Amino acid sequence: MDKTKKKLIIGFTVGIILFLLYMIFLAAFFGIGVYKPCNAKAKEGQIKVACVGDSITFGYGATNWFAKNYPAQLQKILGKEYRVHNYGYSGAMAMKSGALPYSGTKTYKKSIEYDADIVIIKHGSNDSKVWMGKEAFKKEYIELVKSYQKEGTVIWLMTPANTYYLYGKTEGPTTASIQGKYVTEMRDIVIEIAGELGLGCIDIYTLTSNHPEWFPDGIHPNATGLEEIAKTVAKEVFGK
Repeated sequence: MDKTKKKLIIGFTVGIILFLLYMIFLAAFFGIGVYKPCNAKAKEGQIKVACVGDSITFGYGATNWFAKNYPAQLQKILGKEYRVHNYGYSGAMAMKSGALPYSGTKTYKKSIEYDADIVIIKHGSNDSKVWMGKEAFKKEYIELVKSYQKEGTVIWLMTPANTYYLYGKTEGPTTASIQGKYVTEMRDIVIEIAGELGLGCIDIYTLTSNHPEWFPDGIHPNATGLEEIAKTVAKEVFGK
């Protein structure tokens, strides 16, 4: 093999490796579909926790994603007695009639198969993009919640986070076409659903209000915001 051909083969191989590493980085940092969170298997005796939801659960945009997505930070707080899995899927909607229903993803199927002892569900923000009204949202959100209900499973609902306008904008959609006024309405609906089903509810809408510094793009919390969410979940759900 001549030197020129050898150099081309080496260059091509190195290029492929660098491209794959770059794609893994992008997926982990931005939450795109190539990468899926690698969740360690629960050991015998560990309490299994499933964090279900959209890009905020996934940890979209968080620097040092592996350590700073909220389920990872929750795991650190809870310790070895628990095994927390991240089942967030960016862009997913609670409504099965939505453009990207969470129930239609492989992530949803894996979250069901995990057979968690405790399920924490955070959905709603993406449903605001094509808002179909309270009754439609409530009905289909309840259907999603009930798919996790079984004897012995504890379910908690999490309200959508607050949203913020950027660059002086004060009305209309925020980043990624999220409709803030409907997100506010969903906060009340999720609390209502939790009450009707006898479930606990974590109000991160209120938690994230008056903290625009946590939302560099207006809708996704940074590592600090995700840490505060993890701390709130640990306190309200686990008493930690």
